[in-house]
Amino acid sequence: MNGFGVDLGAMGQAIKGINDTVAALKEIAPDGGHLASTTSTFGMLCPGQDECGDEVLADALEEFFDRWRWGLRHLVKEGTEMVSALTDTKTVYEQAEDKVKEAFQLLLGNPNSHDDPTKQSWEDLARSGLNQTTPGAQWDKATKGAADAWDSSVEDVLGEETSFKKAGDRS
Repeated sequence: MNGFGVDLGAMGQAIKGINDTVAALKEIAPDGGHLASTTSTFGMLCPGQDECGDEVLADALEEFFDRWRWGLRHLVKEGTEMVSALTDTKTVYEQAEDKVKEAFQLLLGNPNSHDDPTKQSWEDLARSGLNQTTPGAQWDKATKGAADAWDSSVEDVLGEETSFKKAGDRS
C-alpha cells in the first residue's frame, strides 16, 4: 500500500523558484505592470506615432504593451499569492511532522528516566529503549527472585538445600 507523503525540500525549492521568477518579473516591470507607462519600462520598445511613422502600428504597439503590463501584473500577483499559499502549507506540514516526531520520542522514551525524551537524540532514545524490559520480562525476573529468596530461606531454616522443586522441574 502506498502512503501519502510530502517532500518538504521540494516544496521549499518550488517556493524559491517562484520567488525568483516573481523577482525577475518585477525587474521587467518594477511596479508589477500596475502603473507602468509607455515611457517607463517599455518606453524604448513602445515608440509613439512619430517614431513608428504609422498611426495603426503605433496603436497596435500601445495596445500590445498595455496588455503586456496587465499580464505582468497578474503574473506577479498570482506568483506572490502562490508563494504565500505554499509557504503556509509547508509550515503546516512541518508542524505536523514535528508533532508526530515528538509523539514518537515520548513513546520511545524511557518512562523511568528523568530526561525529557523530546530533547534526546534518536540514538539516545534507541539506547534507552534497548535497556527497557517488558512487563513479561519484569514478571519473570520477579518470580525468579521470589523463587531464589524462597530457596535461600528454606536453606537458612533447615540448613540444607530445599527439596521443593518447581512443577516443570520434577524428574
